[in-house]
Amino acid sequence: MAIKNEIVNSIDLGDNEIGNISTWSIPKMISLAKSIFCSNDFAMVERKLLARKQKSKLEIESLEQVKDSFSYKFEEEGLEKMGFANNLRKCKKELEDTRDEVSRLREKVRGRGKFAEEKYKRLLEEVESMYEKEHKIIDLISKNCKLENEKAKTESNLEILRKRFEELDKRVSCFETNFSTLQDEDDSKNNGIVKEIGVSENGRLKS
Repeated sequence: MAIKNEIVNSIDLGDNEIGNISTWSIPKMISLAKSIFCSNDFAMVERKLLARKQKSKLEIESLEQVKDSFSYKFEEEGLEKMGFANNLRKCKKELEDTRDEVSRLREKVRGRGKFAEEKYKRLLEEVESMYEKEHKIIDLISKNCKLENEKAKTESNLEILRKRFEELDKRVSCFETNFSTLQDEDDSKNNGIVKEIGVSENGRLKS
């Protein structure tokens, strides 16, 4: 009985002269127990071993489930990481495209700004030129008004001179007419005097 207890203790401890029985299979351990113990002790050991086997089986199944769960989660995480990686690549590409688009828009805006600035300068120059032309036009209009006024005054003076000339012309004509009349009268008087002188001379001659 002491030998059996010693063997049982060695079995419980997991060591004997044959080797480490913790690495044995359950059937091998049962065969060993069957060869050592009596039927009652063997039945008890067998129940314990079977219970341990069942417990180990349940633990293995539980571990398998945990493993499967971890595998599933790992796969999910892998897929999720792949999804994240794809989304990250897409986001990076969109970011690069957006940057390129922003750069193009900046260049476009810069070009439009430069064009608008040049156009503004041209318009400003045109406005200044128009302003100068407007001042020139105003000066020309002012000068034209002065010339018109001077022209009106000159025409008025010419009209006055024309009227005076007409009056003078009439007076000259009148003077000429009167002079001609007086000249005719003088000629007539002179002719009469001459005739009288001639008659007198003739009378003298007759006497």
